[in-house]
Amino acid sequence: MIIDDENFDKLSKEIYLSLKKYLDLKERVNFFVSGGKSPIRLFQKLSNMDLDWHRINVFLVDERVVSTFSEDSNSNLVQTYLLQNKAAKAKFYGLDNSLLHDELALVRNFNNYFASPDVLVLGMGEDAHTASIFPKAYNLDELLTSKQNYCLTSSEGVKYKRITLSKNTILQSKTIFLSINSQKKEQMLNLALKDESKLYPISYFTKKLKVYYEKTSC
Repeated sequence: MIIDDENFDKLSKEIYLSLKKYLDLKERVNFFVSGGKSPIRLFQKLSNMDLDWHRINVFLVDERVVSTFSEDSNSNLVQTYLLQNKAAKAKFYGLDNSLLHDELALVRNFNNYFASPDVLVLGMGEDAHTASIFPKAYNLDELLTSKQNYCLTSSEGVKYKRITLSKNTILQSKTIFLSINSQKKEQMLNLALKDESKLYPISYFTKKLKVYYEKTSC
């Protein structure tokens, strides 16, 4: 694991270099991104970078089971902040609103268009969850062992059901970045580094992560 306490400027450059590397090796590159509010500035930086975006497929690491018109939708977030400017040419695979009435169909749809990750960006919550693999997920064992790429999940204290990549699928990624931005998250990550534990889902990925920590006053 590589920890770098510099900011999103360096992270965006490293993601750019990784995407460019894979674009030099293959016709299309699969780029997986996480949602939430933290990556907004990162997405804005990436959207203006000179890449062959028309050869990049953008996928979600996880998604809430809500309409893409909702402010809580990761699909909405990606379309608003990443798929703009030069990155508007990328091919995006988000949630299909027409399937919202059928959660199992939603999961099947995500699995049907799944492609093996080349570059994947994770975030982490203050409870050490990553993607939508929460320590109090009702089906945590499934998320940690499933051979399925995307799984449906819900968790104690978490709003909305989620669709998330499984642990095994995340670990298949060629390059994985983790972006954190608070002292509490840094402390939680240090606890997760001690051993793999269901209490700290991020712990299952630390050996493959390149971590970027943007220090704040919090």
